[in-house]
Amino acid sequence: MDQSLVTAIATYSQILQEASTPHVAIWKPFFIERCTQWCMYIEAELLSLSDQEVDQHRNAAKEQNNHTRVPEISDLLNAEYLLYKTLIKNIYLSNEMYWTVISTYEFLALASTSRQETLIQDIAQNAQEAATIDVLNIMTSTLQE
Repeated sequence: MDQSLVTAIATYSQILQEASTPHVAIWKPFFIERCTQWCMYIEAELLSLSDQEVDQHRNAAKEQNNHTRVPEISDLLNAEYLLYKTLIKNIYLSNEMYWTVISTYEFLALASTSRQETLIQDIAQNAQEAATIDVLNIMTSTLQE
């Protein structure tokens, strides 16, 4: 078993969890570049392994990460996309980081759609989710009155 891959998956899991928190406000663009390299490493290495080996590496990463959820295999195979999609949802992302994310929003795993199409779909989905939450909050407060 490749221990560096296990560590990369465990670290990625922690970063992915942090990507949805206010802590991203202090992230810098070079950190995203570094994360992108880890994501590409994880995706490439997992693609070269058998299904059984992939499961073994994911399970080892789970053991290494006691309290952090390790993404499913399908998500690990799209690690970079999942990270970026998580980041564009985060309201605490700084303007500089938001610009970095949207200007590099292109993924090999999604080669069938253009960068622009993918970005528009994901931003539209985020807006729809936010609007739904707003409507539900208004309904809840109205019912409580």
